[in-house]
Parts: sequence; structure tokens; C-alpha cells
Amino acid sequence: MPIQLRTLLRIIPLAAALVSLAGCRVEQDEYPEVQLPAPTPLPTPGPSNPADSSQVRLDTAHWQHFNLRTRAFAAPAAGVFEFTSNGVRSVNDAAGFGSVLSTAYSYPLTNRTIHIIWRCYDGGVSSNFAIGLADSSGYIYDPANAARFQDLNKMSTRTAYGGATLILNNAWYYTTLSTTGSEFTISTAAGDFAENGGFQLERRTGALSFTRGRILLRSDQPGRNGCSVLVNQLLLQ
Repeated sequence: MPIQLRTLLRIIPLAAALVSLAGCRVEQDEYPEVQLPAPTPLPTPGPSNPADSSQVRLDTAHWQHFNLRTRAFAAPAAGVFEFTSNGVRSVNDAAGFGSVLSTAYSYPLTNRTIHIIWRCYDGGVSSNFAIGLADSSGYIYDPANAARFQDLNKMSTRTAYGGATLILNNAWYYTTLSTTGSEFTISTAAGDFAENGGFQLERRTGALSFTRGRILLRSDQPGRNGCSVLVNQLLLQ
């Protein structure tokens, strides 16, 4: 076989792999056989004019961290619940127990469009993540141990199982949650929001359990401690 043809056949699979990863930022060691392009800049914050939208501030007054092992909220601390240049981050402290990053305030949820820019880190093993809503009670689990939140989707890294959508570890994702009456539609995309031309990874619909509540992102039974969820932007319109 001519040298040029053999070289071309080796290049084609690598080129296809690079195309499939376009629009995402992933850890360099997750796909060692693929030379990834340089990371893209952080997303530019969206509109914050209170006349037509409300951008939730990334500070201790507007966000809470809930430890699913202790079933308790935790105060800000480095490596646990922290505010970084990338956004607000919530980290689990034990394998098998995740964490919840939620807004501290409740918001009207009907007839709204909510945009979330976020990412997750799985600690090196496949883990589940979900975007959800909690009611306005202030609880994640109430004193009777009943969950006061509703998952709207299900995503997992490295391996897709249990109906989850496969996503890349440590990549930026753009989720749009739209509600009409008592129904919701949620879509998650890479590169940008789906309605702006981002690559849509999943789209789900369902019934809203609450008319007013908190927005949350959680890790679900991760295989290791150090698994985290991070929100870069939350915009309610």
C-alpha cells in the first residue's frame, strides 16, 4: 500500500474523533489518544437587565451547598462549597454520596425560560448528574426524610446507564429550561444553548411538581469523593 494512503487511513479516525468533541472542553487525560485543541474561553455572561431578565448572583446570599451524606447544608469552605473565577462549586466528601448546589431563594417557575451554564467533575469514575427543582420549603430532604426536589433530566459521564444521557467529564454545558403552565421542556447542549445553534445532547419534557421553587444541580451517588458540580451562570427570564 502506498505510504501516502497508509498515512491517510491513520489520520481519518483521529480527525473524526476531534470533530465529535467539538464544542466541549474535556480533561486531557480522559481521552489520551486524542490531542485536544486549546480550551476555549469561559462563556460571556448573558443579559442582566432586570427589566427583562434576572441573573442570579454567584455569592453566599444566593447559593447553598447540601451534603447528601450528612443530609445537611454546609457553610462555604475551600474544596467543599466555594466561589471561584469559574463560578460557584459544590463538592461531595464521600464515595456513594453526592452533593446538591441549589439557589438559596425560590422563584416563580411557571411560564419562564431559565438558562444555566454549568459543568461537572466525576473524580475519575463514571457518575450521574442531574438538573432539578426543589420546592420553596427550604428543605432538600424534610424531617421525615422525604425528598423535596424533582430531577428534570439524567446525565452520566464515561458510561451511559439507567436512561442517562452520556456527557463528557469537566466540559461546559448549556441547559435551557422552559415552562408553560404545568409542563416543562429541558434541553442540554454543547458549545452554546440549543436555541442559539449549540449541539443538542438531550431534550426531555414532563410535568412541573412546583409552581415556585429553587433551581439545583446535583451529583448522584458518585464513585469517589471529590466529585463536583459548578454553575457559571443562571439566568431567569
